[in-house]
Amino acid sequence: MLIRFTVENFLSFNGPIEFSMYPGRATSHKNHKYIDIKQKKYNRINVLKHSLIYGANASGKSNLVKALDYAKKFIVKGIGKDKPINFSEFKLDIKAKEKPAMFQFEIKVKGKNYSYGFKINKEIVIEEWLYEFTKTSEKLIFKRITNEDGEKSIQKPSKIMKNEDDMFFEFIFRGTNPNKLFLTEYNEKTIDIIKPLNDVYDWFSSKLNVIFPEDRFLGLLFFLQDIEFEKDFEVLLNYFDTGIDEIKLEDIGQPIEDLPFPKELIEKIIADLKPNVSAMLESKRTNELYTFSMDKDKNIEVRKLRTRHTIKDSDEICSFEINEESDGTKRMMDLIPALLMLLNEDAVFVIDELDRSLHPSISSQFIKIFSEFTKGRPSQLICTTHDSNLLNLNNLRRDEIWFMEKNKYGESNLYSLEEFKIRRDFDIRNGYLLGRFGGIPYEQNIDNLKELING
Repeated sequence: MLIRFTVENFLSFNGPIEFSMYPGRATSHKNHKYIDIKQKKYNRINVLKHSLIYGANASGKSNLVKALDYAKKFIVKGIGKDKPINFSEFKLDIKAKEKPAMFQFEIKVKGKNYSYGFKINKEIVIEEWLYEFTKTSEKLIFKRITNEDGEKSIQKPSKIMKNEDDMFFEFIFRGTNPNKLFLTEYNEKTIDIIKPLNDVYDWFSSKLNVIFPEDRFLGLLFFLQDIEFEKDFEVLLNYFDTGIDEIKLEDIGQPIEDLPFPKELIEKIIADLKPNVSAMLESKRTNELYTFSMDKDKNIEVRKLRTRHTIKDSDEICSFEINEESDGTKRMMDLIPALLMLLNEDAVFVIDELDRSLHPSISSQFIKIFSEFTKGRPSQLICTTHDSNLLNLNNLRRDEIWFMEKNKYGESNLYSLEEFKIRRDFDIRNGYLLGRFGGIPYEQNIDNLKELING
C-alpha cells in the first residue's frame, strides 16, 4: 500500500509536495481505513484505502500521476549504460536546473513499512536510500551516495548478511552504473540476499498500477483468457448498463495481410510468438483490438475483440466492432479490469481522470463497489477527477479529499480538506464550487475580456 509520496523539482512541482494516505482526525467511514493487524498495536500504521484529487485544468493533478508513473518505470525498467536520465524539471525557476529531482515513497509491504527514495540529475543517481520504519524507529537497509567528484559509496547495516553474501552485495553495487538505481540492478541479478530489496521492487513492478486517460484495454487479454474473470467482466459491463451482453474474441474473417498494421509489425509479432501465449495489438487508425496466438502445432490464429448485443424481440445476437461502442462504454472496458484486479488481489491503482467520458453516477458506483468489496483488504484506489458530485461526506472522509492548485509562479501545491475546519453537515460540493477550498479555475471579469478581444 502507498502510505506517502513526495516529489520535488519535477514538472510543475518546484519545492517538495507531499501526498499522504495517512488517516487524519476524521472518524467517519472506518472501513475506509486499512488496519494492519500484523503490526503490534502501539506501532501500528493504518492507511487510507482511497483518495480523490481535485483541481482546475493545468493545476498539476495529472503531473502527480506522471511523477508516480515516472518513478515506477525508472525503478522497474532501469536505463541503459551511459544514457542520459530524461525528466522534465520545474522550468519556471532558474535555480531548478541546478537542483536534483527527488522521489520518495513510504509503502506498506507484507506487514512491514519501508521508506524508499532517490535523487537524480540528468546524468547520475545522486542519492538512493531504503529504510524499514515503525512509529517509533527506523532501520537502515541501504543508502547509496555519489559525491561531486563522482565517487560512490554505499552504507548498509552490519551483520545483515553472511560474509559471502556481503561480498556479492558489494559486487552488485560496484557494477551498478552511475545512472541506474541500485534497487533495479539488484533485482535484475535475481538474487535474494536482502529480502526487503526484493519485496520493495516487487511492490513497484506488480502492485503499483497507473492508468492514464489514453490507456486502452488494460489487462483485457489476461481477463479474456480466464473464464471466471471473463464472466465477472461481463457482469460488470451489464451492471454499468452498457447494453453489452458478452465480449468475445472472434475470427477476423480476412487475410492477415489485410489487417490495419504495417507488414513489418505483423511479421515481428508472429516471429516473437510462442505456443499457448497470446499477443495483443491495437490499431490506432481503426480503434480495434486484435490478438495473435500460436497453438502447439505452431499454427497462427488472429482474432478481433467484439462486443455482442441482443437484438430486440429476438434471441439472436449481433456483434459490434469496438469502435461502434460509445466513448463511455470503451472507458468502462478500460477500467473494469482494474476494478476486478482490485477486488481479487491486493493492488494499488492510480487513475488519472476517473470521470473521463463517464456519467457522474458511474464514477460514484465505481468507488462504492471498490469500498464495499475490499473491506479489510490492503487495496487502494487513488483518482484525479473533476466530478464534484463525488464531494459528499456521506461517501468520503475529509482526509480522502485533496486539492491541487497552481500559484502565480506556476508551482503546483497540494493540500487536503482535512486542513479546513468544517462541520460534519457542511455541503462540500457547494463550498468547492464557490471556491472556498481553492482548486478551481479563476473566473475573470467577462466585460474585461470583451474589451481585450475587441481592443
